[in-house]
Amino acid sequence: MGDGLGPCDGLDWQRSRFCVGEFHCVEWAYGDSCVYLRNSQKPDLYLCLTPAAWRCLILRIRSAWAVS
Repeated sequence: MGDGLGPCDGLDWQRSRFCVGEFHCVEWAYGDSCVYLRNSQKPDLYLCLTPAAWRCLILRIRSAWAVS
């Protein structure tokens, strides 16, 4: 029988510095084996990315910002 905790419970969620207030902010937290992503308005729905996928995502976002 489980302890009732989900994989995201107790994690230190962070937000982008571009997030203002409580409006659909992207949040992320580092877990034991993955990086979790979620929308602040729907915290029960999340993605679990491997560290390699997380690095790839961040690099793509940064390169997109550099072009615009």
